[in-house]
Amino acid sequence: MNQGSAIVSAVVLAVGIAAGGYLAGDGFLKAKLCDRYVTVKGVSEKDITANLAVWQIPISTSSSNLTHPVPDNGGTSRNR
Repeated sequence: MNQGSAIVSAVVLAVGIAAGGYLAGDGFLKAKLCDRYVTVKGVSEKDITANLAVWQIPISTSSSNLTHPVPDNGGTSRNR
């Protein structure tokens, strides 16, 4: 291999590495832009009037007697 072809090979390799690095970086940038999330810093409040509210309230009971469990809500029970 003579000196001229070695320089051409080195230039082709350098251009290939540079192009590969650019394409990889551009791919990572485009992948990051496709993420659909919002980062919020600070506090913001807005009053909103609603006509429907759904609250999930977990209820648990415990008893040593399996036929009549005692509710955890102050001794009152509600049959549904």
